[in-house]
Amino acid sequence: METDIQQAIDSFLEDLGTLDVSEDVFKAFSLLMEQNSGGLALGYWLAHSESQSLRLMGWVGLGIRGQDSPSYVKGLFCPIFAEMMHKKDLSVFRREMTDYRGQYGPGWGWLKKYLPGLSALVVPLTPSDDELYGVIIAYRKGEQPFLDSDVALAKGVSSGIVDALIRISGE
Repeated sequence: METDIQQAIDSFLEDLGTLDVSEDVFKAFSLLMEQNSGGLALGYWLAHSESQSLRLMGWVGLGIRGQDSPSYVKGLFCPIFAEMMHKKDLSVFRREMTDYRGQYGPGWGWLKKYLPGLSALVVPLTPSDDELYGVIIAYRKGEQPFLDSDVALAKGVSSGIVDALIRISGE
């Protein structure tokens, strides 16, 4: 199993060098996870340096209710962003979204009905230990939570994703 994960990581990192559009990087990550873990959807956010916030840049996959709306994707993951802002260790982690049930503010209560069975894999994009470039949140609903092998796969490619995004943006 570990050699399969390493082979998938090596192949993905090699393919990243051929991509020249940031959206293709996220689509490639989605495909990598789908091939090695199962179906999912993902949203991706990039840091906005002027406002010190994360902005939803797009999403890939069919998601929970068909093509998820931006307000659904943004609202669903607000508690994860709050958690990330207090974490010193910005490494890949997974969560069951019911863990956040009590953290949705007024106006977001309608999301609570979608939380049972919803798993998230959070992939911070960090070019250095103290800098957050962005975040990918892969999510799926059903009987297939994210596993340790999924975390290992995401950890293995996250720095390559950051490098590709920085190369593409010309920063």
